[in-house]
Amino acid sequence: MSGLYAPDGGLEETGEEVTAALSQRDLGLRIPINFVTEPGVSVRAVCGYGGELGKCISNLLAVGFRRFEIDLFWSGGSGTWSFCPVPRDDRGEAKQTQVALGNSSISSAFRKRLNRRQEGTPTTSIETATLTQISTPLPTSSDLPGNQLPSSGSYNCTTDFTPTTLVNLLSDYFDKTGTTLSAHLLYVYLNIHASLNISLPLLPPPTPTRFPDSSNLLSGIFSTNLSDYIYAPPDLASERSNINGTWYTVAERYRPSADYYNTSLDQYGLASTVDGWPSLSFLEFARNKRLLLSLGHVDPQMTGYNFTSDADTIFPSMYLRSERNVTATAGGEVVGGCLFQNNPSPGLATGNVSWADASNIIGFTSPTSTGVDLNSLLNLTTNSVNCGLSPFLNTSLSQGETRSQSFLPYRNFTQATIWSWAEGEPKSHNTTTSSKNNTFHCAAMSSSSGRWSVSDCDAKNPVACRAARHPWNWTVSTTTRSYAEAERACNGDYAFAVPRTALENSYLYDSVQQKGFEQEQKIWVDFNELDVADCWVTGGARAECLYKVSLSDEEYLRRRIILVPTIGAIIVLILAALTIFVKARGNHKTKKRTKKRNGEGVIYEGVPS
Repeated sequence: MSGLYAPDGGLEETGEEVTAALSQRDLGLRIPINFVTEPGVSVRAVCGYGGELGKCISNLLAVGFRRFEIDLFWSGGSGTWSFCPVPRDDRGEAKQTQVALGNSSISSAFRKRLNRRQEGTPTTSIETATLTQISTPLPTSSDLPGNQLPSSGSYNCTTDFTPTTLVNLLSDYFDKTGTTLSAHLLYVYLNIHASLNISLPLLPPPTPTRFPDSSNLLSGIFSTNLSDYIYAPPDLASERSNINGTWYTVAERYRPSADYYNTSLDQYGLASTVDGWPSLSFLEFARNKRLLLSLGHVDPQMTGYNFTSDADTIFPSMYLRSERNVTATAGGEVVGGCLFQNNPSPGLATGNVSWADASNIIGFTSPTSTGVDLNSLLNLTTNSVNCGLSPFLNTSLSQGETRSQSFLPYRNFTQATIWSWAEGEPKSHNTTTSSKNNTFHCAAMSSSSGRWSVSDCDAKNPVACRAARHPWNWTVSTTTRSYAEAERACNGDYAFAVPRTALENSYLYDSVQQKGFEQEQKIWVDFNELDVADCWVTGGARAECLYKVSLSDEEYLRRRIILVPTIGAIIVLILAALTIFVKARGNHKTKKRTKKRNGEGVIYEGVPS
């Protein structure tokens, strides 16, 4: 299992890309996870059914995808789950299965959509733009007689990669990225299908003759090797019912920001919430949770599956996703479905901004072959994120190739989700001894682009100010200050702040544009690396690096920082060892006293040889 997560070389971020991605992740550490935009991908669309599924998924993880749509097919005949639409033979010996089925593409569009459990709860709903669309619209279930499965050419399937293999790959990934600098939360959406009848492949898949028993439930498969990492529905319910005893028990930097959910107090003063979600920092660093599982689309033939037994591990169908229609131009500009509002309502953030995908992007056709200009797709990716939508890739950009060079378009896709820093930023000014350059440690927004760059902390600029408990309410100070004095520029209920999400950044940029600066102007945001080079923090000029340890400032990023729960586990082991030692010492003294009283021979504390 140790080598299952094995991406190709050259895919990982380098230089400023590493700092940009890490610092942007850290900006959203306290934001509830349903308001954080992350790139998603259909594994079936990109990786296909065979070949090197493990290598393909490893590469997708390495380039920065965080949300994965997985299509699983159940064969009642063999009693197995598979990534292949056609069942393996009775012996299970076939390495590949090829079935000629026509020319159109299989799509989740045909799948029956189950009602969202969260209907009517806007603060927990979230949106994701599906950034790809095949030029010829695919049929939906209503377009096909008897919910007929669209055919998909020739399946070339492998039986070497199973759901259990996927679980072991994810376990290996979590182990290899188990540090505060590299940990990310993953979302896996499981689309559930019935396998085709290999003898009648052009007909709709039949209802299975038998459904998974307790040994084949998806909850059991994913809990094997991943149970410690899974954040499950009972966890959410328990935490929501008593946030005093959960979210509020950790340090403030790990608590979900109260700007994004409603709370109520019972007669004993205990707080609860019906729409809140934990933050990235709470899940990753305080709880060491790295994975959320949810059902996606479910074939009508699979409605007899025992979903109840999975309910303590897997969120219900579409619980972590809500669909939003998006209209875009051929060049990638979003003209409809954007969550940004010119006059946002005051108070808590109530717009749907996260983890779901639009079922249709009107007016845009994605590139589907290697070497095609991706600028329009990348523009759409960036613009969707700026609208508060998580982009979702539902087509191949490399004709199913798994070579590292073929994954560069996917790397470009995920990099297009950076909403904070300008291209090539944050530049490092720490390699020179020039006193002037040594003051370039503070972030400022450009009035012309809304993106940030590393700027001279001593320069006097207008200041970004956010209203308390109003994530969308921003203003720009009329006075100019140096970064160290920026806090003094904000008045009343406004405070010096930095956008923590892409949508917050869009609202700040809107306020900047309303100022009508006649020429390029920089605006201070509360983000700096004054304490430790390349460690960007919020909280003013005196804020300390979150990851600083007892090493020199220059060395801290070169060391793997162990996750907080790992440190806690070590402490528990030490305490357990001390407890055993104390008990052993107590037993030793008791035995000594017994020996004196009884006059017995030597008493061994272990097994004598």
